[in-house]
Amino acid sequence: MHTMPALLAVLAVAGFILFILWQQKRERYPALPAPISPYERDISGDEFADMVLKTSNEVPVVVDFYARWCGPCHDFAPVMAEMARDYNGSFLLARVDFDQNPQLVKHFKVTCIPTIALFRNGEKLDGFEGGQQPHQVRYFLAKHGINAKTA
Repeated sequence: MHTMPALLAVLAVAGFILFILWQQKRERYPALPAPISPYERDISGDEFADMVLKTSNEVPVVVDFYARWCGPCHDFAPVMAEMARDYNGSFLLARVDFDQNPQLVKHFKVTCIPTIALFRNGEKLDGFEGGQQPHQVRYFLAKHGINAKTA
């Protein structure tokens, strides 16, 4: 009979410890590096309609859902940034912060990060979850008719 309050106290302490560890993990990572080309941009939920949906009527837009505290996101971000630069405008890369844009995360049913979503003509066509190797990203882009432009 006295075990329930003790169990609740243990769970509360464990929850507090997990919260502290999560905060430390979040603070370990800085923001992602600044864009390395004019074909990459961080966007907010307020900009999504113009920067992704409208722009995708002219050129494909690849959206990278990431989080600052996500180690795999930090590993994968340079791959996508280099692709955007190397493809020289064949697609635009829009980075969306998972934590700052919960309405977009919910709308597009993003359940893991990093998540990539490809938009064309105002609609999401395809995507993938998790970081990929450069050759896998090139295959994904080529599958959708997106090829590198020569300068």
